Amino acid sequence: MPELPEVEIITKGLKSEVVGKKISAVDVNENKILRGEKSKIIGSKITLIKRHGKMIEIDLSNGLALLIHLKMTGQLVFRGKGGEIRGGHPDKNYLGAL
Repeated sequence: MPELPEVEIITKGLKSEVVGKKISAVDVNENKILRGEKSKIIGSKITLIKRHGKMIEIDLSNGLALLIHLKMTGQLVFRGKGGEIRGGHPDKNYLGAL
């Protein structure tokens, strides 16, 4: 499980990387990791990212927020505009699932 400094570093990195960007798609590999409807966040812009303890909050332009816990991996992986994998250090088994 990541320690507080690791969560803070990821939060700061996300702020510089994704604030102001629009969510164009959401892939859910495990149904239990998302509560709610992914269609409600598609098209929203990321307005603010902040940390609450070991949780990361991503506020969206539509008034909703994503609350993320990094679980045991301590990683958050996302696709950039060009489809490239950003963040984390996923292995080829993980990339095959995307």
